[in-house]
Amino acid sequence: MNPEDFVIEGISAAEDRERIASAPVTYGQDARRRFRRNKVAMAAAVLLLLLVLLVVFGPMVSGYPVHERTNAAERNLAPGAAHWFGTDTMGRDLFTRTCIGGRASLVIGLAGAAIVIVIGTLYGGLAALLGGRADNIMMRVVDILSSVPNLLVIIMISVVLDSKSIGTMIFAMTVTGWCPTARIVRSQM
Repeated sequence: MNPEDFVIEGISAAEDRERIASAPVTYGQDARRRFRRNKVAMAAAVLLLLLVLLVVFGPMVSGYPVHERTNAAERNLAPGAAHWFGTDTMGRDLFTRTCIGGRASLVIGLAGAAIVIVIGTLYGGLAALLGGRADNIMMRVVDILSSVPNLLVIIMISVVLDSKSIGTMIFAMTVTGWCPTARIVRSQM
């Protein structure tokens, strides 16, 4: 075994061996670069942005009030220039109603995701920090909660609370939704 046996081929000068092949980038810069190169992700981002803009500004564009009263003269109209999605059995504009329903869905989705991230991160981080027996007990609680079907929990909470409000939906979706996040955070810590 001689040092000459371990010569790097293709590089002659010592300073060339130390040179970095490309400029260093941060994690965020690398993530943005990879995201921009992914055509499917870019198409999905554009579609999501268009949907958000439609939901936020759609009722303003349609020209029909959000809380429109019934209009017997315009019941069950087909889609057309006046009513883009048509009207319902009470004569209300379906495009405006779809946009309002989309707003509720966005609020539930964003608030639910934020709550799941906060609870899951705190619980998983605490389990990893405590370690040992406390970690074992906390992760068994997560296992038990994960074994119950999420849809069943949502239906049961809606029935028990006898409410169909946005707050109830967010609560029902986040009761067990934080468990996978807690597992990931614990394993990473």
